[in-house]
Amino acid sequence: MESPAALDSAVQAVLRRPIWHAWQGYGSHLFFECGEPRVRIGERVRGDAHLFGTPVQRRDGSITSDAQILIELAAWSLFAGELEIVHSESSREEIRAGQKWICGQHLVALTRQGTNLVTLQFDLGARLELRPPDDQQPDDELLSLVHGERVTSLRTNGSVTVRPLPDSELDAPHSPE
Repeated sequence: MESPAALDSAVQAVLRRPIWHAWQGYGSHLFFECGEPRVRIGERVRGDAHLFGTPVQRRDGSITSDAQILIELAAWSLFAGELEIVHSESSREEIRAGQKWICGQHLVALTRQGTNLVTLQFDLGARLELRPPDDQQPDDELLSLVHGERVTSLRTNGSVTVRPLPDSELDAPHSPE
């Protein structure tokens, strides 16, 4: 377990960087690419017997960035001023529209209130508020910041952890698209 200073350091890696790609994972999970885009081509060659109906070999490739913001096991709401425009229970189409609005905006502040309430403020007025879901587990990851080859996570119990980015994630595309 790390000190809250580790989270502050990770936040510095994503501040003032534009969000240039966003997507929704399963349930309430949101993913944001920010920072410098980079191409990742996996080193591992894998067989794929189903591609084109014939066995072929391939490498995975993707465009990612040097920093990502991952909203994981959280209940969240996106605000424009005081108006809530979308939340974690909204339809996928509504969430996609909210993410589209965030793209191009720069993260200007990430603040914590108490142990596990988080606000992300963007330069063109978007504000994303996170809190643990009702069915939280104490060790669930609420928010993770990927920067370089480290993942810094704020857990629902307020603790902060730092771990290396697993090698498998370095080779795998981050976006399901």
